[in-house]
Amino acid sequence: MKILVADPNDAVRSFLSRALRLDGHDVIAAALSTTAWSMCQRQMPALVLTELRFRDEDGLTFIGRVKRMAPAPHVVTITLDNSLGAEIDAYAAGVTVHMVKPIVYDRIAAVVVAVGSLVRADSVVRCGTLMVDDLNHKVWIDEREVPLNDREFAIVSLLCRHQDAVVTVESIVSAVWGSSRLGDPAELGRSITNITRVMRRITDKQFIFMVPSLGGYTMTATRPLWADRATEPKGGRRGKKGN
Repeated sequence: MKILVADPNDAVRSFLSRALRLDGHDVIAAALSTTAWSMCQRQMPALVLTELRFRDEDGLTFIGRVKRMAPAPHVVTITLDNSLGAEIDAYAAGVTVHMVKPIVYDRIAAVVVAVGSLVRADSVVRCGTLMVDDLNHKVWIDEREVPLNDREFAIVSLLCRHQDAVVTVESIVSAVWGSSRLGDPAELGRSITNITRVMRRITDKQFIFMVPSLGGYTMTATRPLWADRATEPKGGRRGKKGN
């Protein structure tokens, strides 16, 4: 399992990284929350182990960004802050487990194993013949793998987990790019165009539809009745040739 360790303490970060690697995990680490956030966007870990106290910004701000990702990693806080308020705030932010230092590694390892079970149980979602595996960052259609980059995978995963509902452009950009200021609706459109083009090499079935009236996109296993009133992404359903 890919794990991000975010802790400003060099000794703690080094120890956890080394111990988790010995347990067979793929570990990345950061001392600053802003660095950790960049790593999350690029490498999409399944689990984040994080402090609440950083030199650059509040840890809850970092956790808030992480939990808005698509797919969102599980977060475990391991912190020096032993206050009840910190625990309440951490769980309110969406962490899976909150722990206070000092902690023996055996307890951390047990939590990682338990969270790993949650990750595996929640990692696969289907939309008809399309299957998304969040743990391994792979998409299949009719048991054939769809080659997508990380950002395209995140878009497909988000739409699949909200299938049959319309997800607004702003929501997709915010979840995938990390902020509506960092993304661009035109860039999202280009990404979906490429996703559709790649899927068309495997199947004639259309999965993603644009819904201009609601300003978003939807994924569905069956062609919706309103599809003719919506606009399909470029590279989508092939039109019939004229006579």
